[in-house]
Formats: sequence, C-alpha cells, structure tokens
Amino acid sequence: MTKPRVTLDTNAIINHCDRASTSATSRTELDEIMQRWGAGEIDVAITTRIEADLWQDKDSVRRDAILKQIETVPVLGTSFRNDF
Repeated sequence: MTKPRVTLDTNAIINHCDRASTSATSRTELDEIMQRWGAGEIDVAITTRIEADLWQDKDSVRRDAILKQIETVPVLGTSFRNDF
C-alpha cells in the first residue's frame, strides 16, 4: 500500500514551527501531520519556495529557527506555469 503524501506550503510550516504566534491556524492538524510523518505513516515534503519566503522574514531568530527545524523535511522543486 502506498503511503499518503502531503506537501506543505510556507504558511503551514510557519504555523507549525512558530510556537510564539498567537494567530497560527490549523496547528493541531499540522502537529498531527508531522507526528504521523515522524512515525513513518505518511510522506511529507515542502517546496523550494519555503526557503525563499523565509529569507524575506525580518525576524532573523524566527527565520533561522524554522530553517533549522525543516532541515530534514524532503524538498520538492517548485514548478511554474504561465499557460493557464
């Protein structure tokens, strides 16, 4: 049986990793996704866009902490289409 695959975007990663945020949404669900990934039940990946977005974060302490936390998450290349 194939494991479910989940791709997380920048907002999901920030909501999961930035525990100081009072406006984060879906934190419980994101925590479960990451726990299931850690247990090997699902595959999780992030896009290359996350790193580019995080480098725009003016809070360097938060940015560096999030980049450290996502080091082990597989990265998918970002695709671009302008034909739609």
